[in-house]
Amino acid sequence: MAMIPVSYWEKFDLLFLKQKYPSFLHKHPRKTTNGQTMNSLKAIEVYMITHYYLELFTCIENYQAIEREVNLIRRFVNIIDSLTDSFISSELEQKHFLNH
Repeated sequence: MAMIPVSYWEKFDLLFLKQKYPSFLHKHPRKTTNGQTMNSLKAIEVYMITHYYLELFTCIENYQAIEREVNLIRRFVNIIDSLTDSFISSELEQKHFLNH
């Protein structure tokens, strides 16, 4: 997530803080840019952002400048989601990077 400049995360926050997490989480989103940036986010917050809220970046002016990075995050999230308990790294590379 650090591939995206802080200035975009600040704009993201304006949209993100208006969102409501699913009721089972019993909390509301926190700013992503609070001095230490991503370092202070909890794992569930990173999960929610990367799985459900990345689309908010498309509403930000000049999104095209970070579109590649957002797409890389999506790809990495998909890879992590598809991992099982064991895998062969060469198969992972062929399966996820070379076929996309």
